[in-house]
Amino acid sequence: MVTIENEINTALGELLQGMKSDWGVFAEQTRQLKSGLGKRVDVLIQGFGGTVIAIETEYNPALNVEREARDRLGEELEGGTGRIETVMAVNLPERLKEFSGNALRKKLGEIKDFQYRVCTKRKEEKKSDEEDDAERWIEEEFPQTGWLTGSLQDLAVLAQGYTISPNAINEAASIIQRHIESADDKLNREFGDTSVKRQVIAKILLQKKDEKNIRNPYQQIYRMIAAIILNAMIFHDTLAKEHDINSLDSFFPERKVDSPPPRDLTGEWQKILKINYYPIFIIAINLIKKLSISTFIAVLPILYKATNKIYQLGVGQTPGLFGIVFQKLISDRKFLATFYTRPDAAVLLANLAISDKKFLKGKDWNDAEAIKELRIADFSCGTGTLLGMAYQRIAQ
Repeated sequence: MVTIENEINTALGELLQGMKSDWGVFAEQTRQLKSGLGKRVDVLIQGFGGTVIAIETEYNPALNVEREARDRLGEELEGGTGRIETVMAVNLPERLKEFSGNALRKKLGEIKDFQYRVCTKRKEEKKSDEEDDAERWIEEEFPQTGWLTGSLQDLAVLAQGYTISPNAINEAASIIQRHIESADDKLNREFGDTSVKRQVIAKILLQKKDEKNIRNPYQQIYRMIAAIILNAMIFHDTLAKEHDINSLDSFFPERKVDSPPPRDLTGEWQKILKINYYPIFIIAINLIKKLSISTFIAVLPILYKATNKIYQLGVGQTPGLFGIVFQKLISDRKFLATFYTRPDAAVLLANLAISDKKFLKGKDWNDAEAIKELRIADFSCGTGTLLGMAYQRIAQ
């Protein structure tokens, strides 16, 4: 009996779900797409950042699979739960027709000649304020020509790199940029030209006056102050859901974001230090302590507004995702002058370093004690991208 693609898709969905617990994977389900009754995606992945990936499959020679996959780009899901921003076309080896049930699942995990390619659709960013506000969309393919060949594990690793919504990242980066610029302006006016306190802060941040920036030679310092405090605020709200910590909202009564926050916000951050997260919070605490009351009152509500907007996008709930937003500001927009590891490079490095056979020194990945003994360090950690991808790889 020939195994139909529906059964293979269901098995693929189950195996992919088992590889990534923070994905939502749905196979062969109707009523998924807003555009019409009966329309369905072979396999649908909803990632931790809210991104939706559609996978379309077909037995080799798979003459229509790429076209069918592309047709899904931009489709909205029912209930407003997301939009398909990425599609994967997958050519299934024809010999899979001979297997069913548990034998099929076993074979899917063993074979290494799936063929697949990816297409994404993202909004084009405005290059200058002079451009009109009309939305422009760009389609990108990987690889640009031909097909990748690999195992289901390889396919999952590639999908993992696309579960971060480029559109949410761009929007979050714009929110952060606007609010940090606003805070930068406040800090510039508060400190004045001859501030001893500013020199102390510059020393904490290992920064110097930028002689080339005639209008605002301390701009990089001010932006770093705002970015570090904003980062701590985002983590604060995330940790408050898991630990006995007062939420960030409690420091801004009745969500009146323009009202002055109490100074004891740093006291709550001292509690977080007892849990961990020292690199994030100790420098934020030290910076806030150096700010005058007037600067504190002027800047903190601005950053709180940004925090709320980031959470509404669904980005703030995942600190690793928020780190990628900062990377967007660093790499593409040159908004903060620092170095970082690109997310796609981090995925590759994590998967090269954490191999199936060598990493546990012969022990099994089902051995919980062996995994507990793992120690992973990134001694030049910034936004934590490498550590985050290493964590995801181990979980996978």
